[in-house]
Amino acid sequence: PLTTYRHEPTSLSTGTDPATDLRGAGMLAPLQLLHFAERRPELLATLYAASLRESNGFPFMVVSINMTQLVLLALRAGALMVPANRAGSVYEVAHSYYEACFLHLYVLWCRRGADIRRFGEIKRETQGASVRKPNALLAALRSWDARRGGSRPQRVVSCSDMPHHH
Repeated sequence: PLTTYRHEPTSLSTGTDPATDLRGAGMLAPLQLLHFAERRPELLATLYAASLRESNGFPFMVVSINMTQLVLLALRAGALMVPANRAGSVYEVAHSYYEACFLHLYVLWCRRGADIRRFGEIKRETQGASVRKPNALLAALRSWDARRGGSRPQRVVSCSDMPHHH
């Protein structure tokens, strides 16, 4: 099978091998985004709308790929073993964890009124939490779900609507 291809390098590629494309997250990165769109469209719409803000937006897909990298780090560190065993599914926990990491980053982003210059700092903090406090991040995602509740139509949530605790 063909495993390499030729293309002009882009900000999303790391070489000519599709297995290492998408900044080391491979095809898991777009799959996690697709899962996110299916499971939590309101949260995804909120994050995407935040990324478009002129004053403090961020490159949505690059951040999304970074969140997939955090999931992979947490999996490799064994931080998701207990939640995955409890849920009986690494698949569901990995996807929920991606969403939880993105939510955590967004809460920090809002709380600090961050802009792209602070992305590295906020990503490092999210990365630390992703390995040290996986249950807290997943609990925050469940809390988000509970506040949104039911199948009623949802609206995009702005930073001013975000909780001030985590």
